[in-house]
Amino acid sequence: MKAVPGVIEPLILFVFVVGGLLYGWFSATQAGAIGAAGALIIGLVRRDINWKTFVEACKDGIQTSCIVMLLITAGTVFGHFLAVTTIPIVLTNWVKGMPWPPVAIVGS
Repeated sequence: MKAVPGVIEPLILFVFVVGGLLYGWFSATQAGAIGAAGALIIGLVRRDINWKTFVEACKDGIQTSCIVMLLITAGTVFGHFLAVTTIPIVLTNWVKGMPWPPVAIVGS
């Protein structure tokens, strides 16, 4: 029961963001922005966020975004590499040419 007062603001923010999405008040991108702004406002009102923690959170967010973009880029390059070299087709033909029953190939 002592933790209930600390859940009220995030619960209101969640209901507002999800409700806004469901009722069509705003798009998913706008809902993300509203959720981020609302979380920032809640942190400022509660005095959980100061300038140092805000800058640190921004750095962590940028680092995570860069990692995700690097993974997407690497996956795209790898996909193009596989398409150009036709490795999947060669591998498929090699497996199809084996004298094993299909259950042995799928089961492993």
